[in-house]
Amino acid sequence: MAGNNKGYRRQFGAVRRVSSGRWQARYQGPDGSIRNADRTFDNRKDAERWLSLKESEIARHEWVDPDAGAVPFEDYAAEAGASLRELMNRMGHSSTRAALVYLHARDDRARDIADALGDRAADELKRSNGVTDGDDDEDNDPPAVGAPG
Repeated sequence: MAGNNKGYRRQFGAVRRVSSGRWQARYQGPDGSIRNADRTFDNRKDAERWLSLKESEIARHEWVDPDAGAVPFEDYAAEAGASLRELMNRMGHSSTRAALVYLHARDDRARDIADALGDRAADELKRSNGVTDGDDDEDNDPPAVGAPG
């Protein structure tokens, strides 16, 4: 592994001096994209500290894609009706405590979620049966004008 002029190489991310004399931090996010820090830093040490915090967020599964908004995946999963076991697997926890936080925070929406998922499933079933106009029962349609009733 090649080092820099000081003989070491960071394990996570990179820091470089930009033309303004300030320091820029970059890292590869869990989604595979190269991400720049949202700001530049006065010195190298501050940029390296920022990278350490990002690395920690990723390791704790708390990293949020800055382009995707500020709602963690676990919140969406809980809203969509994910089970406790599914949330635990996603978050990498062997204890139920952290996963329960997400589920309990969303319990008040359970009925809304179930209704929305039911509606979505019904729409998918209609599409798979070839019904595209939103009418799920063609037999109850009124007869066409001029057709025998």
